[in-house]
Amino acid sequence: MNMKFLFPRHTLRTKLVATALVCILVPMLITLSASEWLTRDLLRKNAEDNAFQSLQIANESVITILNNMIYVANFIQFDPELNTLLREQLDEPFMIQDYEQYSKQIKLMRTLETLSFSGEKLFISILLPNGKTFSNYANQSYEPRNMISEPWFLAIQDQLPYEGAWLGVHENYWQDQSASPYLITAVRPLKLTTGSNYAYIFVSMDERRLHKVWGDDRSGQEMMLIDQNGKILSHLDPLKIGTQGPSFRSYSEQSESMLVQLGDIDFLMARMETSFYDWNLISLTPYKEAVGKITGISRSILLTLLLFFSIFLIILILLIRQFTKPILRLSGIVRKIDEGNLEIRSQVRGMDEIGVLGRALDNMLDRIKEMIHKIKYEQQLKRKAEIDMLQAQINPHFLFNILNSIRMRILLKGDQENAGIIESLSTVLRMTIDRNNAFVTLREEVEIVGHYLQLMNFRRRQPIHLVADLNQDTLLREVPRFIIQPLIENACMHGIKQHGGCITVKAQIVEDALIIIVEDDGDGMEPVALDQLNRKLGMNGPGNDRSERKLNGIGLTNVAERIRIIYGAASGMTVESKLGEGTRITLNIPTKSEEENGHV
Repeated sequence: MNMKFLFPRHTLRTKLVATALVCILVPMLITLSASEWLTRDLLRKNAEDNAFQSLQIANESVITILNNMIYVANFIQFDPELNTLLREQLDEPFMIQDYEQYSKQIKLMRTLETLSFSGEKLFISILLPNGKTFSNYANQSYEPRNMISEPWFLAIQDQLPYEGAWLGVHENYWQDQSASPYLITAVRPLKLTTGSNYAYIFVSMDERRLHKVWGDDRSGQEMMLIDQNGKILSHLDPLKIGTQGPSFRSYSEQSESMLVQLGDIDFLMARMETSFYDWNLISLTPYKEAVGKITGISRSILLTLLLFFSIFLIILILLIRQFTKPILRLSGIVRKIDEGNLEIRSQVRGMDEIGVLGRALDNMLDRIKEMIHKIKYEQQLKRKAEIDMLQAQINPHFLFNILNSIRMRILLKGDQENAGIIESLSTVLRMTIDRNNAFVTLREEVEIVGHYLQLMNFRRRQPIHLVADLNQDTLLREVPRFIIQPLIENACMHGIKQHGGCITVKAQIVEDALIIIVEDDGDGMEPVALDQLNRKLGMNGPGNDRSERKLNGIGLTNVAERIRIIYGAASGMTVESKLGEGTRITLNIPTKSEEENGHV
């Protein structure tokens, strides 16, 4: 995702607000979705529990109603008096209608009427093998003898066990238009005497009797009674009776629920088995109505969240504006500094990080201002020094010209010695004043030392001789200027002093290092003084013994410091001396390229 699209202005305030909104909205939406999902699941669970409770109540009512039908069939089958009357009807001829037989038939029908009115309104019929029939209703409505030819009886006649069977629902066989279009019938075979055929007991009940159990459909719950083949036995809608009901063959438990789709509508279907002939009670609840409350709950939660979110958003924007004011001020200050205004100050203070940043920025500007003033002052001094140096360069050139004129006049007069002294003085002065090059070759350095020693001999009673023993491969090696002259000066002033002597300068390459040895035959040094000098040369850094740093005697410590600064720890300077035997000074200079030595 392009961040420039999200934050077009690239302002910190915009980014903070957008980040806060994302961090709030995402958890809020996740919480709302999770809440809706959990609430939906809870409402579905409640709907399932309510459906099972309704099924449980309906099951108890259905059991009571069907048990009454079983009770009637059992009474007829096992009542001794009723069985005696029925057996007597078997023995009487069919066409004989004397008073005694008529009285027995009246007694039988009254007994059946008593059984019918003792509980539920039932239609009871008894068919004897000899063709006689007895019922608790008038034969004008329906002839019980016709039941034998009904399709529903012919379908189960050969399958009737001794205990009987439930025919389920079938069309009503009465001609009364006010009667229910459907009946639920139980058939029970009856063995009255040994060897005789079965008599049949038919106990029928108006299917509308179960409507009181199902209640009405105003609650949205639809209940029905289904047989083992899925055929609807009882339903509030008579048009659905006898049709195929919803499939429940995928159920693995005796009582459970599942979500099914009938047509274009989703239903929450609950099932409960009854104890009669594998019949099942089915409850269908529209899933939308079962979890319909979740929409109102979600809407209420969403409105509440939006209300608090709006309030929080206003507070958040106000707080972010307050918190980012110092940052915006610092941003404006930095922008003006970038434009060149160094006089402005942020004046941002506080104990938090922004306050620390504001103070640091102001302090930095103060220091920058001081440094600019200092640099300007140093530049002024530098320009003044350059002018002075230019003037100083004019004077030495005038001096060198005068010295050369004097030397030439002395040579014309034939004074070779004094002419040589003037030449040496001119050479030493030129080398001292001309500082354009910090490095010279070893051959040039030894030549300067020779001129310097010639000037020293001019002041002495007894001369000092210089012996140069330089290997050929060392002549063009570059060394710092005036690296040997202080050693010669030290030997003249402290070693040989006023008597004559010899100073030897040796140079050779040993393992990629230039070794320079300056040795005199002077008085030498005592061991204590030698030890102090070596410690001083090895440990002292810049800033020691600055009184020795003169043009005519830079000093041993200065030479040691210069070597250490230029060549690092690999270099070194050692002094060896014995009292009365002279002194030897050794310089160890690592070989370096011109770039490493600072040349361009």
